[in-house]
Order: sequence, then C-alpha cells, then structure tokens
Amino acid sequence: MTGPREPLDARPAPARDARPDEDAPPDLDSPPDGVEPDGSAELRYLRWLAETDPPLYTLARALCLAPHAAPAFVRRARLTFVPDSAAGLEADLWFSPLIESADARAMVLDPLIAAGLRHDLSRDRRQWKAVLSLTEDMQREAPELVRRYTRLALADAGERWVDTEAELAGFAAGISAGAPDGASADDLSRWLVHFLPRLPRVLEDAAPARTLLISAAARLAVDPPGWVVDRHGTARVAAARAAATRMPVRGRAELGVRLDDAGLTLSRPPAPGSRVLEVPDGERVRVELAGPGEATTQGHVVELGTDESVRVPVAVFAELAVKSTDRDPLTGRRLMNTETVFGATDASADGRLRAALRSAGEGTELLLWQGKLRRTVPLQGTPRLLRVDDRTGTVLLVAEDRLLVVRTEGAETVSIGGLGEIRDAVVATPDRLSPTRWVVVANEHGVCMVRPDAPMDPPTYLSRSAEVGLRIWVGAESSELVIVRGGVEPEFVDLAGGGAIRSEARADVLPVTAITSAHGGRPLLFAQTGPQLVLMPTPDTTHVVRGGGLSTDIVSVAISRGGAGTAAVDRAGRLLRWDGTTMSGRMREVPLPFPAVSISAASPWEFTVVGRGGPVELRAEDGRTVLLTPARNADPETGWLLDTLVATMPVRAADLESVVRSGIGCVCLPVPIRESTPGRPGSVAAGEILRAAGAAGIRMLVDVQVAPGSDAVRSGRGPRLLRYCAELLAAGAAGVRVLPSRPVSGGDTSTGRGDPTVEFLRALRRLVDEHPGRVLVLDRGAVGESAPRAGDECCHLVLAQGTRSVPQALALMETGQPFAGAVPDWTLSLSTGIGREPTRAGAMASVALALPGLRAVAGLPVGPPGDAVAALLRVRGRERALARGTATRLGSGDSDVVVLSRRYEDDIVVCVANLGTRRGTVALTTPSLPPGRLVDLLDLSGPQPTRTLGDRSPAMVTLAAHEYRWFRLLTSNELYASRS
Repeated sequence: MTGPREPLDARPAPARDARPDEDAPPDLDSPPDGVEPDGSAELRYLRWLAETDPPLYTLARALCLAPHAAPAFVRRARLTFVPDSAAGLEADLWFSPLIESADARAMVLDPLIAAGLRHDLSRDRRQWKAVLSLTEDMQREAPELVRRYTRLALADAGERWVDTEAELAGFAAGISAGAPDGASADDLSRWLVHFLPRLPRVLEDAAPARTLLISAAARLAVDPPGWVVDRHGTARVAAARAAATRMPVRGRAELGVRLDDAGLTLSRPPAPGSRVLEVPDGERVRVELAGPGEATTQGHVVELGTDESVRVPVAVFAELAVKSTDRDPLTGRRLMNTETVFGATDASADGRLRAALRSAGEGTELLLWQGKLRRTVPLQGTPRLLRVDDRTGTVLLVAEDRLLVVRTEGAETVSIGGLGEIRDAVVATPDRLSPTRWVVVANEHGVCMVRPDAPMDPPTYLSRSAEVGLRIWVGAESSELVIVRGGVEPEFVDLAGGGAIRSEARADVLPVTAITSAHGGRPLLFAQTGPQLVLMPTPDTTHVVRGGGLSTDIVSVAISRGGAGTAAVDRAGRLLRWDGTTMSGRMREVPLPFPAVSISAASPWEFTVVGRGGPVELRAEDGRTVLLTPARNADPETGWLLDTLVATMPVRAADLESVVRSGIGCVCLPVPIRESTPGRPGSVAAGEILRAAGAAGIRMLVDVQVAPGSDAVRSGRGPRLLRYCAELLAAGAAGVRVLPSRPVSGGDTSTGRGDPTVEFLRALRRLVDEHPGRVLVLDRGAVGESAPRAGDECCHLVLAQGTRSVPQALALMETGQPFAGAVPDWTLSLSTGIGREPTRAGAMASVALALPGLRAVAGLPVGPPGDAVAALLRVRGRERALARGTATRLGSGDSDVVVLSRRYEDDIVVCVANLGTRRGTVALTTPSLPPGRLVDLLDLSGPQPTRTLGDRSPAMVTLAAHEYRWFRLLTSNELYASRS
C-alpha cells in the first residue's frame, strides 16, 4: 500500500520576466505556499544541508533537472559548480539520503528532494541557465525520452514556454494500441510509471499527463498513485483504462519461489510450500536475480513457461577482515569485494583467485576471477572442482579418471588421464628457482607427482598410502609435502630430495576433514572428526584444540599470511575465527548472511570466504523488486513452534490451497472422538486431509476435547482418547491441541495431584514425545480455564486466556525501551478485535501481527483471511524477528502513527502504520536504528523508492490514511553485494 507523494513545492514559480537576485543565497527558510505536511521533513533537511554542507547541496542541485545522472554527469557537474572540491564529494552524494537509488551506471535523486532543489534553482536565474545548459549538453546523445523528461521538469518548475501537451503526445504514441513493438511499449510504460509521478505539477495541471500515467499503469496491471486517480475524476479514469484495454495488456501470473541453503527454486504454477509472487504474465515469464544491494542493474535472467520449474544454485565469494574489529574503511561492512554467481554448481577459492562451475548447454563453463582478470573456460562433461591455487594461478578439476589443469594465463586445458580414482591434489614447486610446476595427486594407488607440461609422462609415486579420506598439503613457498591419514601419524616428504622427513609428532587416530598451513609451511593445522583441531608448530610438536564452541566437524581451515588470525568453517556452515595462530584465545562465530563452505587466506589482512545461497533480490519486468531471504535452520524437534503463528480456525480439505496462499503454517483439525472408531468413514477422511496438508506444507493440530468432570477422562474413554491421538500422530498430525473445560472440583490444583485432566495431559505428553517433532498445545481460552500448573508442566505451548486488543498490547510498551516479551502470550481476533472500520482493519492487523507475545490468531469466521491480512501472515511466517527477540516502540511525532522495531540477532524488521484519517510522515532516525537500507517486505503494486538510513540523516516515510508498511532493514553487513 502506497500513498500519494505530493509535490514538495506547490507554489507557482515567479514570473520568468522578473529577474531574481543572482547572488542571493538559497531561500529555504519557509515552506512554499501549498506544501503538504509530508514534504516538510525533506524541506527541513534541504535547509539544514544548505547551511551545513553547501558543496554537497550545490552538486545535488546541479542534477535536479535530469531523470538520472551518470558518473560522467556527476563529475562534470562537480568540476563546473564546485571546482575547488575533491572527488570524494561525488561519493558523498552517491551514498547520501538525497539519492533514491543508485547503481554502477547512474544515480536518481529522491523525488521530493529533486522538487525542492528545482524550486530553489528557479529563484536564481543565472544558476538556472547554467544548470540547464550543462544538462542539455550531457543529454546530447541521450534517448529522446530522457530529454523529454527534462523539458517536462522545466514545465514542472514553472517554465511557461514548454509545450507540455506536445511532449506528452510523444510519450502517448509509444504506448498506443498501434505501437509497433510491444516489448518497447512495456519498457516505456514502466519508465512512465516510475518517472511521471516525480512531476506533480505537470500531473496536477495537465489532464493528458494523468491519462498517460493511468494508461501506462493499466498496461502493466499496477495501480497509479491514488491522488492522481482522485484528481482525474471517475469518468476520465474509466476512459483512460478503457483505452488501455485496447492495448496488448499483460496480465499477472503467479510465480513460486523457495529458497534453501544452496540457492532457490522457481516454479510456475507455485509448488506447495513456495512463496507466491505475482509477475507480468506471458507465454514465458521473465525475472532477474541479483545479490542483495548489488549495484549492477544486469541481473541473472530466468525464464519460465507454464508447468516449468527451474533450480538456480547460488554461490557467493567475499573477503573478510582477519581481525574481528576490522571493517571496510569506506563502507563499514564486514564483507568486501563480493561476487554473487547464479547457476554455479560448484565453487572454490584460494586467496584472490576464485573459480565457479556453471552448466552451459551440453557442457560446463569454468568462470575465473583474479583481481581485474575475468575469464571463462569451456569444458566437456561435468567435472568437479578439486583445488584452486592463487600463488600459481592454477585450477585443478576432476573428470572421472582424468585430472584437468587450467591456468589463468594459459589458453589450453591440460588433461592428464589414467590416474584412477582421484581423491585430492595440490600444486607444488619443488625447486623455487625453477618455473616448473608439479601437481601432487592422491589416488587409489597412492600419492604421486605429475607434470602438466608433460602430461604423457608416467606419474612418480612418493608414497603408497591410499586410504580413503587421505589428505595432502604443500604450503606456499615450501617444498615439504604433508600426507595426513586418519590411522597413523602425519607423513612428511621432501619434494626437492624425494626423501622422508623424520617426525616425532603424535596425533589421535581419527579421520582428517581439512588441512592448511601458514605461509612457508609452518605451523601446520588440520582438523579431525570429533571435532578437534591439531596444530603442529614443528614436525615434532602438536597442540590439540577441543571444545570451546566446536560442535560439528570442520570442513575448511585457513591461517592468515601474517599469522594475525585463524579461521575455520564447520559442516553447519558456521564461520569461526581466532586471533593469532595458537588458537589459545576465545573462539568467535562470525555472523554471515549465507552458509559458508570454505575459507582461505587472501592477504595478511583478509580471508576469502566461499558460501552458498543467501538472500536474493528478484526483479520483475514491471520494475518491482522483492527481497527473498532463506528460511533459517529450524531448531531441533519442536523448535518450529516458536516461529509459527497458530490459526485456531476450522479448516476443510477444500481450504488447503487458500490456506497456503494465506501464509498460515499451522491450523487445527476438529475431528470428533467418534471418528476414531474403526470402520467409521470419518477416520478415513481425517487421514486424507492430513496427507493433503502434509503435501501442501501445512502442519495440522488435531483438537481433543477434554472435560475433567465428564466420563471422557474419568471413565474408560481416557485410554480411547489416547489411542485416538496415537492414530492421528501416526497418520501425520503435527500435534494435539487440547481444549479443556472448567477444572474438576477436588484434587490439589497447585500440583495437579488427583486431577484427572493433569494426569491425562501427562499421559498425552508421553505419547507425543514418542513422535519426534510433534507438539502438545493447550488452549486455555477455547472453552474455559484449566489448571495452570498442568499447562506449564506438560505442554509445549499454552495459548492465552482470550483475546487482547491492539491498544491494550501497545499500552504495555514504553516508547524507546526494548521489550523482551514479558507480556503473557495473547491471541488476536482478526474478525472483531482489529477495529470496526474496514479501511482501518488492515492497519490495525499490521500493528497486531508485529507486536510481541502474539502466538495465535482466531475469529476467522469464514475461511482464510483476505489478501491484505494474508500478505501480513506470509511475511510474519518468514521473518524470525517478528516471532522472536525484542520489540521497541519508536517515537513518531504523531499519535496516530505507530512505529515498531523488532530485532532478533542480526535480523531487524521495522513496522510503520498510520491509524489516523490524515496523511502522516515519520522520520526513522539512526539513534534507534543502525544505518542501512529499508526493503519492503510486503508485495506492493508498483516500484517503490529505495530508502537509506545514513549516519547523519533519517529516512522519511510518508503514509496515507490507514496505510501501513513493513520493512526489512539490511545493515552494512547484509548488503554484502554492494560495490564501494
């Protein structure tokens, strides 16, 4: 939901025959007449910027007449208008809050900022002419639509000589029904939907402009700004849309997206359990994939036809500072020089050399990066990466019994065959004075050396050790070969002389999982199962590291070239780091937005990390960008319950498809006790709906009515109830939801002794525990009270006693203070508890679903919720920060605007809602939130501006009446794909 963005300056510009004072300073002391409240924040910021940073203000003002500015344009403007400044001023502008969006090719000013700058520029005729002259000169070779936008921007600023209708007519011809190129018409429509709203005065005064915008939006099946529709009138809006229907309008198609630890899968129609997105329809739908925050506009293109599914593996390369306190000096990011590779089936790196394999037709292509070097090598078949060696610029691959050797500087791929099963290989230089490079290979026959420059020569065997799991290593600038086996001590071989090196070191008889060494070969470090790390400073001494956070086997280790730090990657994808090489200090886990696969030393100051999967930006053809984040690894056993919002609503088998789209992950299945009787048809129906729910990715809780005062528990029906529950658990039910009535009189309610309900719950809990991952839920508010100690002792989740209103929940949160969820769990009624006004219901639901302590939704009288609430439920199910962690209510300056910040570990979600009937603007300030980029979590109807929280300035969010927005805050560590 997006409200209108009104003009920052709605006052008529001064007459052009009246020449203002050319030397007067910017007049931003008071807002122009007619300025709406939502523009006042930008106006105050511009006033502050003009006083505190005149060079930055002047540079931005020089770009305000163009739709976007390329780097050459920005450089020319700086040299022309701020000649005494340094090149750093361009970077200050590029990353400032003045910019709505930027990539490697151009930057775009924020619409309200640009309007304010044009208003100021129009008062200084000398500067106006200079800026216009520069803009026209820089646009001399630009497309006509860019120059046309500039002329319309002049009209928007009050230049009367511009023929607005003629300029608009040129746009209209490009998207008319007779346009020769439908794809070009779609591109122009996207451009108009994005850029025309930046000219509010043109839209306000010119009916053809509004008709053009409404027609372009109808062509793309998106909604134009609401204030444009209101201004145009019902009859003219209908006429514009009717004209658009005569165009080849593209409808909408549903696309399913599912992320995992290694990439994502796109499906059309959506596969069960996928996130459902709407994209422009066609015989084949087309989307682009990019890393989060990636500057380039050229993403990885994926096309899908009907009934197709595409698997896209994702690999990530990044550099990580050796010391835990180090950050990129320019961006403050933990990860630097990042590359995201889509379609990579295998990836590896060593230092600055990075390699990835990607399918290409019937073969494979090898992608290589080393500094500025970019190279693609075609390969036959489906080889796998074995080793990457940065020092020699060599990549080793295995294809059946052949070793493939690829050099970054060579043109040919060397193939060495007849080596049998190849288990490991490493590049070696026995003679430091000779350019000859050897490859040491561990295969099923032993350890041998081969020469890539003489591939037909027979191998020279150094050892007959051939155990499975054997690892070999040759350190940089070393001629010492290390052979590590799980059953005996390490073996050292002098490659220059060919003899064995005596060693007195002793190691545990355990399989080896990873090996490395510092520059020069010492110290040697290898990992064993257990897990444990074995450090060998010399061939005769060992130091073993166990515990201290080591929980799963290590798969990759690295020692920085200067010895300042040690790092490791375990099988769970965690990145672990120690200061120094002795690993005697505390181990630190480095949070990464993707699972790590391997690590190597890039320099004395950086490690190179290889990862898989991670967040992905999906870009549709209509300009919309959606951030996709993989689901976090669920906690063992019943940990999924903490992230799941339980829907206490009856559901039928026919409702399952709608339930999936609504984002509901767990619902109840009311099955009477009589249906468990053998031979009854109801038992078959229950099994069918459980199987259907499992196929759809929905967890089902089965309702069990327990009346302590009745014969159901006190008499012989208690065992029958347990048998009934056992049957349903075995059939696939995710758990049991107990609906108790009032407690029976008598018995010790403080301990539960003698209470049939408590005894029954204990017996039921033992039954549930026999089915791993199944849960027991007690619903206190469904029928009546129950013994409180029984729920705390036996149940995984106890739902609250009745529902709570949103104002009641908000009242418990003090503004500015983190709230850790001390409020008892509560339930929200989506039918009556979110407000009586239908237009206000969505905003109230957005606040309620963002509040802490909410564990269940109820009061859904007829089927699943509407589209708006369903979108909220889908997002809440994906974001851990909305189910766990702390909540902070931020100050908004408006009693009708509610701002909530939810934080769990590195995940931050910001929820903003306007509960009032007037438009409101809120500034999200950095004292409460770290710097970063706000990404819309809700699927919106059109392209949205990029909002950036800077170190000094807030991001402004304007909301129409009853409008709400949910954002994911990507901090500098998560925007790992951004270019500096």
